[in-house]
Amino acid sequence: MTAAGHFLMNVASCVFGVLLGMFLLLAADHIIDRIDPMGFDKEIKNGNVAAAIVMGALIIGVAIIIYAAMLPAPTLPTG
Repeated sequence: MTAAGHFLMNVASCVFGVLLGMFLLLAADHIIDRIDPMGFDKEIKNGNVAAAIVMGALIIGVAIIIYAAMLPAPTLPTG
């Protein structure tokens, strides 16, 4: 494969990873909104800073999990 082919494969892989990560993050946000009876959206619109901090922490936590899941598997050194 040529250098251009490798470059395009890397770009396509990056775009796919970003789209997959965004989809999973939005799905997790939807699930959190369904599970928690508090209604983060309403509370944040009413100016509840604590609800915004909790929602931000949940999004960061889910993003870290998604990032770790999308990393390539480590390879063992040979030789």
